[in-house]
Amino acid sequence: MMKVHLPNGIVVEGNILSSNKDERGFLRWKVSYHNVTGEETQAESSRLETKDGKILCAGCGSENAALIVTEKEEICLCRNCQEKVKVCEDCGHKALSFMTAEEKIVCRKCLDDNYVLCDNCGQHIHSDNAYSTANEGYVCQNCYENHYFTCQRCDNLYHNDDYRGDGYCVNCYEEDEEDKFYLDPDVIRVTEETKEKLRVLLKKPLPVSLPGYCCGNEGDPYIAQIIKILGKVDFPVYLYGLQDREEYQLSLAAITLRKFQKSEWKRGFRATGNSSLNKIGICLDLRKNQFNRVVRLVKYLTRR
Repeated sequence: MMKVHLPNGIVVEGNILSSNKDERGFLRWKVSYHNVTGEETQAESSRLETKDGKILCAGCGSENAALIVTEKEEICLCRNCQEKVKVCEDCGHKALSFMTAEEKIVCRKCLDDNYVLCDNCGQHIHSDNAYSTANEGYVCQNCYENHYFTCQRCDNLYHNDDYRGDGYCVNCYEEDEEDKFYLDPDVIRVTEETKEKLRVLLKKPLPVSLPGYCCGNEGDPYIAQIIKILGKVDFPVYLYGLQDREEYQLSLAAITLRKFQKSEWKRGFRATGNSSLNKIGICLDLRKNQFNRVVRLVKYLTRR
């Protein structure tokens, strides 16, 4: 039998059923005892004493603990465990199980609630300082700067191992390659009949897509808002975000780029071409600081 100090201040005699550690690393014992009506009851307690008055340590369970009273709580700890107790820098509570994250000491509960693991180096980082990757993971600032890049097409964060060229991740690069159409004159033989059909076809206007709504990377709040404001357009396109570029601000399909270059819009923005037939990339600085002008520009490019 043990002396059990219940949370309501009552001291009873009971038996230990099991023990576990709480979110800060302190032991909590599950005990059974008989209440005032004689019924067997179960409860949890963080303070137990032996029949001869020895206090159990809430850190390791040994019998040579002392009661430590602080402003916030009472803790029973042996001398060895007292040296291991630290103050959590997030919540201010003392904790036995603590870990260093970003050179901070935090308790297990704060670690679980506020921190994530860096996929690259395995260190704990505060969720506010973490960068989200394309694989729904997280990376720290150092790994972000040294081992990752942002794809210019999909605007997602990838490890350098996934870089394939032209600023594209492996997925977007492969899509870009699939979009390209190659004609090798040494392999393809064109008959005179085919040449004549091509001459007739090229004199006709190019077919246009039916009016509809633009789509795009709606995980970007600016892109989602642009799509909503545009409504139905004559030439629906896919809108995606670019990071800020010094050499250009827009990425436009060839046919859209020609329309842009013939307009007055070319005086205000710098654009480059891409191989896609219906995509427009807009850099972050424009989306943030020139939002209304960007909306007017996209309207111009997607309407007759």
